Amino acid sequence: MPPRLPTLLALCTLAASAASAQPTYRIERISRDLERIPGATTQVEWRPGGVFVPNPLAEGTLLNPDDDIRTANSTIGLLIRCGPVAFRFSGPFRIIVLPPDGGRCLIHLLSGTAEVLGNSPSGIKAGEIVAGALSTQYQVTVAPPTRAPQGRRWSGETPGTVTVFEGRVLVSSPADEATVGAGAAVTAAEGRFQRIPLSAESVRSSAQLYARLDLSASALPPAQRRDAIGTLVPAYERLLTRGGDSETRLQLVATQVRYQVASPDALYHLDRAAGADTTAGSRAATVQWLRGAVHRSLGDTASANRYLRRAQTMDPQVETRIIERYRIDPRILNASRIERPGSGP
Repeated sequence: MPPRLPTLLALCTLAASAASAQPTYRIERISRDLERIPGATTQVEWRPGGVFVPNPLAEGTLLNPDDDIRTANSTIGLLIRCGPVAFRFSGPFRIIVLPPDGGRCLIHLLSGTAEVLGNSPSGIKAGEIVAGALSTQYQVTVAPPTRAPQGRRWSGETPGTVTVFEGRVLVSSPADEATVGAGAAVTAAEGRFQRIPLSAESVRSSAQLYARLDLSASALPPAQRRDAIGTLVPAYERLLTRGGDSETRLQLVATQVRYQVASPDALYHLDRAAGADTTAGSRAATVQWLRGAVHRSLGDTASANRYLRRAQTMDPQVETRIIERYRIDPRILNASRIERPGSGP
């Protein structure tokens, strides 16, 4: 049986039940350092249904409840999508897929680090902690102890740490419950939650994982990817420490467009930027233009053209402003075949 989720997730029952089908878990990307692993790999073990003999894992694999995935390789990054929720894992790690609960995506993290982002309910079980969120960005880390506390026997359940970068996450244990807001973290000790400061190490590790997985999908030569990591990691660090203000989100998405690594998560950040910014004019046009560029990179030409035209209507100079402000090379736009607003059918 899956763990019971916190009360916060129960609040979204109506929203979750609106979906006609349960979300599916899909392996979207496997990376080693900055290199994508497109084929089946034994560097990540996949044990369907918890079977004893591991199978190789490949991008595109659909996962089922009780599937056990693990790696001892510290350079491995894994991205799993479940509906609009993205789960990112940094090796070494071990996870078990849990059945979606009323449309909520759930993962059991036995060891390692999980980064969760999405516009839909999600949950992570980590040791004695269950963390649940409606729509936000957070990190969960489980590091097995080297030994049991003096005079006690290790039960196999290790303390987990939950770090929240935006929004709020409800955490629960058998003995306690707490709400964690943006820029804060908690860990469980003796079943009770202790609030701890947001650590620079957590921010750095999260930013590096996001950037590594982004660049593993890039067509850039390896040497240029390593140059790009020096731009993407600080962009993510600013996002994670500033609570996701509009300009920080736009800078991140523009950087992803520059390196042609925009993913559906970029649309999450643009949605948040649009919702937080009530101003019209060039800022609103920038959101629309970047939305079009992201859709273009995702292969949705119709949506891309619609947003690009809308952006030009709002501000005829929007593309010029974006190229200058965010230092996007026009040749990259041409190479990406991003049509100029007003062109095409």
